[in-house]
Amino acid sequence: MLNYKKPAFWVILGAVAACIVAAVCFLTNPVIQRDTLKWAKDLSAEDVASIELVVLPQNADKQYKIFAPEEINGVISLIRETRRTRLSYCRYPEALNGGATSFYLQMKDGSEHTFQNIGNVYLVIDGDYYNADYNWLNSWPYTEGDSPLPEGFFDVAPSDLEE
Repeated sequence: MLNYKKPAFWVILGAVAACIVAAVCFLTNPVIQRDTLKWAKDLSAEDVASIELVVLPQNADKQYKIFAPEEINGVISLIRETRRTRLSYCRYPEALNGGATSFYLQMKDGSEHTFQNIGNVYLVIDGDYYNADYNWLNSWPYTEGDSPLPEGFFDVAPSDLEE
């Protein structure tokens, strides 16, 4: 204690700067703007050719629906609600048993997109998983279709397996 020497001013200044940098790094939550999330937020009904709904598990006669053109705006509104919903990207989602509500969108430019509610826990956009608010996911109005799932709906064509 008798040999204590006060550190130089520049050492104290450097330590304070290092603490500030560390605090900023650890206290901020970086928002990862993935392409799938940007697509959902910017979606327009004019870009959509058709939307199919699949709800599983569900009564076999109510698993599937093709939305009429006048119904597409309602689905688009739901998808665009991701703007107001707090989402965080989930790199390693846990496997869930439970239901799924899936929208399959065929775009006018020929591309296809999926938008899914998995177990009221995950929002999945084109294969990217996001942790989403349970209350929002649970409030989705689309809980059943109006017809059975078409035979072969989930079949993969042999050409899709080649790469």
